[in-house]
Amino acid sequence: MRYLTLAVSMALAGCAATSEGETSLVGLWTVTEIGGAAPAGEEPAELGFAEDGALSGSTGCNRVLGTWVAEGGTLNIEQPGTTMRLCAPAAMEQERRFLDIVATVETWGVEDGVLVIAGPEGTIRAVR
Repeated sequence: MRYLTLAVSMALAGCAATSEGETSLVGLWTVTEIGGAAPAGEEPAELGFAEDGALSGSTGCNRVLGTWVAEGGTLNIEQPGTTMRLCAPAAMEQERRFLDIVATVETWGVEDGVLVIAGPEGTIRAVR
């Protein structure tokens, strides 16, 4: 039974993603910078990329849901939605910047363990 479990685990690991770069994006990332500023939310800002293309996370105020597709160095996050909680003004401004960047992101990469997603609205940096 132990060998069967090991064989199934290895087979599933081989199906996780089509490229090494995409595999490194999958997981939960804690945001350390939004548009050049440190997060100021009431809770940690996070982005979670699931292997099935589901996106989840937090702006530091509201929860984020959506879908994502990465091909090579490009990243497309499709129609991110949020819950509608009201937070302090600084957290709401952070949320606006966060969502503007996420909605227009074009590229991504991992540099020295730091996820960098960027687009015309700015950059988000995050760590595991």
